[in-house]
Amino acid sequence: MGKKSVRSKHIKSGSVKSSHIGDDEIGSSKIKNGDIAAEDLAESAQPTGADDDSGNLQQALAGAVATIRTVTITAPGPGLIVAIASGNFSMDTLSGATCGLNTDDTIDLAYGIQGFHPSGTSGSMVMPFGATRVFEATAGDNTVNLNCYEPTGTSQIIDPSLTAMFVPNRY
Repeated sequence: MGKKSVRSKHIKSGSVKSSHIGDDEIGSSKIKNGDIAAEDLAESAQPTGADDDSGNLQQALAGAVATIRTVTITAPGPGLIVAIASGNFSMDTLSGATCGLNTDDTIDLAYGIQGFHPSGTSGSMVMPFGATRVFEATAGDNTVNLNCYEPTGTSQIIDPSLTAMFVPNRY
């Protein structure tokens, strides 16, 4: 047979099975960009996805926990959500601020981010913060929140950012 003598129109749909293809017979060099879409992949092979909630924000904190940023990722199947947050605390003397990443409206202090403005210096102090946390994901919507409060004094959060990414597996 000559090159290109057998084309897809000559092969009945479903007649070529994975058992007919040898190891390393089909590689990335034989697949054109765009030939395989995400929906063509097995559920466990779905690609990563991400979203974020960020922008200009300056919010006073209070003694009660407040949700400052929220991201919802629609996962194609089970996997993990990697959440990353950053921002700045602005605190008056003898003030504090605490934030945390969680899937509800609470702060798990085992993963909390804390800042305190000590005595001995006057005026407000700005302190940057950052956090990363991994959560188990289920198929469908998975929400992650950046929650904050002030345990003492007068504090605010400035320009917080929250990014969440779905990954299908631990490696």
